[in-house]
Amino acid sequence: MNYILLRSQAKDSLFRVFFENVRMNNNPSNIILLNYFFYLICIFDILFLIFDSLKETYGGKTINHLNMAELKTKRTKASVEKYINSLKDDILIADCNKIIAIMKSVAKCEPKMWGPAIVGFGDLRYKYASGREGDWFRVGFAPRKGQISLYVMGAAGNTELLSKLGKHKAGKGCLYIRKLSDVDEKVLKKIIKYSNDNVEKLLCGC
Repeated sequence: MNYILLRSQAKDSLFRVFFENVRMNNNPSNIILLNYFFYLICIFDILFLIFDSLKETYGGKTINHLNMAELKTKRTKASVEKYINSLKDDILIADCNKIIAIMKSVAKCEPKMWGPAIVGFGDLRYKYASGREGDWFRVGFAPRKGQISLYVMGAAGNTELLSKLGKHKAGKGCLYIRKLSDVDEKVLKKIIKYSNDNVEKLLCGC
C-alpha cells in the first residue's frame, strides 16, 4: 500500500469537508474551528510518521519492528547451564534441558545465552534494505513466568503441525507452552527443524 498517497488523499478529503462547512455556515467563530482543524492535520501527519517509522524493508519485503524488538538483544558469554540451574522450578529446569537437547540436535551447535534470559542456537546475520545489519540466533527459547517462549520462525503458519502439537499459543515468530508435557515432543522437534532450516526465507517473507 502507498501510505504517502493514502495520507495525501485523506488530508485532501478533510480539507474539502471542512471548508465546505465553513462556506455554508459563514460564521466568524469558524476561525477557531480552522485552528483546531490545522492541529488535527498535524496530529494526522505525526501518526503517519510514527507508523512509517515502525516499518523497514528487508529484501523488498516489510518487517514490523514491534515483532522483532528483541533483535536488539546481544549474545553473551554467560553460562547456559548456570542460568537454567538458577531457575527455581524443578519441572521448568527439566523442560528447559529437554528443549536444549532437541534444539541442539536440530541446529547441530551448542547453546549460547542472548541477553540475560534467552537461550539461542546457531548464528543468523540479517540485513535490512537500508543497510542496517545485526545478529540473531536461528532457533531459541526463554523460560518465562508461567510459560516457555520458543523462538521458532514460521511456526504460526505451519497449521498442519500445530494441529498435532498439543496445548500452545502461537504468535509471530514464537510459540508459547506452559510445560513440555502439554505438547508432543516429536511434533515440536519437527517445528523447530522447519524453523531452523528456513529461517532466512521466513524472516523476509520470501
